[in-house]
Amino acid sequence: MSNFLDKYVACPFYFKQEGRKIYCDGFEQGVRIHLSFGNKILMNKHKSQYCHSVKGCEKCPIYPVIEKRYKPLDEEKLKI
Repeated sequence: MSNFLDKYVACPFYFKQEGRKIYCDGFEQGVRIHLSFGNKILMNKHKSQYCHSVKGCEKCPIYPVIEKRYKPLDEEKLKI
């Protein structure tokens, strides 16, 4: 199995791809979420729909879960 980054990915939470899995940041530090697909066609469809554009990644089903991890940090910075 090969691990590699996809140069077309725009999602800030994308970490890597391995086989038929996409790894993303997790909901807390030290945690990664992975999406496992039945085949590479499904995985590539997901990447094309969600990972390859900023607008697309905001529509990803796991985006809100990961975004919550960073949102409090951004709000704290605004208060300073």
